Amino acid sequence: MFDFFRNILRAFGTSLRLIASPKVTLDYPNEQEKRSDKARQSHAVDLKKCVACGTCAKACPAKAISIKNHCAGDKKVLDAFSIDYGKCCFCGICEAACHKKAITMTEKNKQSYRKNTIIKHVKKEQIKT
Repeated sequence: MFDFFRNILRAFGTSLRLIASPKVTLDYPNEQEKRSDKARQSHAVDLKKCVACGTCAKACPAKAISIKNHCAGDKKVLDAFSIDYGKCCFCGICEAACHKKAITMTEKNKQSYRKNTIIKHVKKEQIKT
């Protein structure tokens, strides 16, 4: 019986100590923790620089990037570009592989995706030349 009350008092003491301590969690998405300056968060694709060579898609270890293109004479023309964030591991190899610097990793932080936004599609109609 004595152990029962001792355990209740110990639990009550722990609760009081934790109530008085500073909060640990953040009010996400209103508050976000400071990330490292070198953190890779999301992709930015400049389709004006993209020459549809496909080196980013070939270099991607997760096979998250797909490019559809066609040849027009001696040049490749970009038809569609997509990144599947469900597969992407945010390693930045695609950024290093792109010799035109058309794809870069940004500091924009998006930790969760909805089912309809997990793949970033850019279709031919959206490409501005």
